[in-house]
Amino acid sequence: MSDSTAVVPGPTPTGPPEPRQSPTKDQMHNGRRFISGPPPTQISDIHPKLRGIENFNSWQFAVLNKLKPLHCRQMLDSTMPRPDQKKDYYDRWEDWSYTLSAWLITQVEAEICEALRVTHDPTEYADETWDAIKNILFRPGFTDGRTAWLRLVTMHRKQFTGPLEYIQEFQRVFDVADALGYGYTPYSAALVLVHNLRGDLRTWCDRFERNMSNDGDDDDDNNEEFEKGYDKDKFHALCDSARLSIMRP
Repeated sequence: MSDSTAVVPGPTPTGPPEPRQSPTKDQMHNGRRFISGPPPTQISDIHPKLRGIENFNSWQFAVLNKLKPLHCRQMLDSTMPRPDQKKDYYDRWEDWSYTLSAWLITQVEAEICEALRVTHDPTEYADETWDAIKNILFRPGFTDGRTAWLRLVTMHRKQFTGPLEYIQEFQRVFDVADALGYGYTPYSAALVLVHNLRGDLRTWCDRFERNMSNDGDDDDDNNEEFEKGYDKDKFHALCDSARLSIMRP
């Protein structure tokens, strides 16, 4: 009889379980949703169309909102992978992307459409067209920031037939210059606007200046806090308030 003792193998040492791999998501996936049907034959238009940097933010919001019920907003995102050509739904993705690309091109004004026509950037698929539109808007020269700044700082009420026209143009150029990194702070823009409208809206201008100085308190610290908290939303609200005061009988 052998003295050797049989060795019974123990359990194999193991580390923590490997994380479960989730399937790779591509542009046909919107969260838990998967686009399984064909693209729509028609998507209604955005109003107004994209004119330039001055209305890009509102236009972008409208586009993404329009596409939300179709669960296809991710197709505009070039950082989201496209389906592999071996996938059985690749052709369906291509149909969707072609459709969205063609629709986007119809949602811009003629100047931007012409720039898309001659651009060297690809515009075949939706994510390409989306990126090309942004590249056109924000490239140097399409809207020169220095030109917008000069227009802003040299604009005066007397150059316009009425105060409403002045407010509209001042607000528009402020947005363009701001988007390009030029121009006034919202607080400075408000001061310039009020100064130019004093001949039309003296009482309204006085009220703004009282609010600015905390109802007559000339404390520099209070004025500084007012300036720091004065953002673009407050400037646009001021423009709306001026319009209402002008139109009020």
